[in-house]
Amino acid sequence: MYYLFIFLYLDFMSWEQLKRDFYSVGTTGLLKDLFIRIVNLFTFFKVLHCLAIEETALHHEIKELHPAYTDRFLTQEEVETFLQDEVTRMPEYVVELGMNKLDDCLGLLDNGRLINYCWYSDLPTRLNRNLEVHFNPEYKYAYRSYTIIPFRGQRLQGLNLYHALKNYQLKGYKGIVAYVDSNNFNSLRSLDHLGFDLFERIIIIKFLNTYYVFKPFGDTPYQFKIQLTDDASKKYKLKTITI
Repeated sequence: MYYLFIFLYLDFMSWEQLKRDFYSVGTTGLLKDLFIRIVNLFTFFKVLHCLAIEETALHHEIKELHPAYTDRFLTQEEVETFLQDEVTRMPEYVVELGMNKLDDCLGLLDNGRLINYCWYSDLPTRLNRNLEVHFNPEYKYAYRSYTIIPFRGQRLQGLNLYHALKNYQLKGYKGIVAYVDSNNFNSLRSLDHLGFDLFERIIIIKFLNTYYVFKPFGDTPYQFKIQLTDDASKKYKLKTITI
């Protein structure tokens, strides 16, 4: 049974990633992750950790940029340039959607080389082709954060969010909201260290032509909701069930 578990898992990730996750979350966490991955072979299934931050608890030494790094909101021309770079893994559909909504892309750069980026919006944003995230527009929504491989381990994701938070608070926003998949252990650790608070968990599963959304009873100040896109509403249904 043990070897079957290892064999199944290595179909989804490298041996090194498996070892890191095992030391981080143990066997129970890996079994939950494997369950989610297997279900997604047959249908759409997500468990979202919905997070928010208004005041950061990040350690002082992590708040400071490395002297060689700079941070700035990228122009459309810069985004289109980095789109051509395979290393940055900036998907074309994300760029297109972000630019159409006039979203911000905050980049961390090392001598002009993009090493980390994250998109921010105050408008409903796609979760996938058929679903989108709605939230309180008094908050910025963070999505599609990425750090290129040679620079991982420096908490650049958290650093990006910290600098964005300070920038948006100066503009009158209350804070930043985001979601992380429950089996994305690295991002969960990073945002927890930064000071994000978990305000609810949302489960989404698709059965036939209906998306079922399970969420806690009652609302939060963040007004975090999952809805169908306009195009998807012509073909699919969505039912929200409070638990």
